[in-house]
Amino acid sequence: MPPEPPAPGTESAAAATEKSGTASPPPATEKSAPASPPPATPA
Repeated sequence: MPPEPPAPGTESAAAATEKSGTASPPPATEKSAPASPPPATPA
């Protein structure tokens, strides 16, 4: 069930940050694997 669609470009990033913890790209990389831009993985 998708949440209420807030302002386009306003809560989009905020909601993603609240649900993930940091932002869209960083968490996705941490949960998945060291993708192109590693969040904090030296190797």
